[in-house]
Amino acid sequence: MPSAPNDSLKTSTAVLIAVAVMLFGLPLIIGLQTLYHAARQPEVAARPSVMAIPQHDRYEWIDRDHGIVRIPIDRAMDLLVLEARDGNE
Repeated sequence: MPSAPNDSLKTSTAVLIAVAVMLFGLPLIIGLQTLYHAARQPEVAARPSVMAIPQHDRYEWIDRDHGIVRIPIDRAMDLLVLEARDGNE
């Protein structure tokens, strides 16, 4: 049984709609999802807070009663090298 011209029109219309959805609908959905997730990201501060800046370059008492002191990282590394060289661990 030969297909009617109407069936051919329905098929081509369905194919055209499917192609249009793939070309326009999917990128639109992906773009909207990207915008949604970007909007939900926490804002990055313009400058880091004072607590986020490491204090590696100064001397400071941490606990004076127990003799705990913060020293610059370079000095701490030098002391560790000297201790290892002298055998004092």
